[in-house]
Amino acid sequence: MPIGPKIAFTVALGVMIVAFLLLVDRGDRGAKDAWLWRGGQGDIARQAFMRPNGEFHKYAKPAIVIVWVAMVVLLWTLP
Repeated sequence: MPIGPKIAFTVALGVMIVAFLLLVDRGDRGAKDAWLWRGGQGDIARQAFMRPNGEFHKYAKPAIVIVWVAMVVLLWTLP
């Protein structure tokens, strides 16, 4: 992939990650993100990295950032 599309994809992916982290992490305002999940508050994927009140577990944000960095590194190492 040429450098131009790689940069565009990397920036778009970064914007999506930041938007996700800002949209979903509701802090002390309760579990208002439940509408984003198919199973609501009881969704298994949501429970894997969210607390019942809508906050991320302590490991969730670093894990999301690590996955993002791994995807960027993989993208940039491909021909």
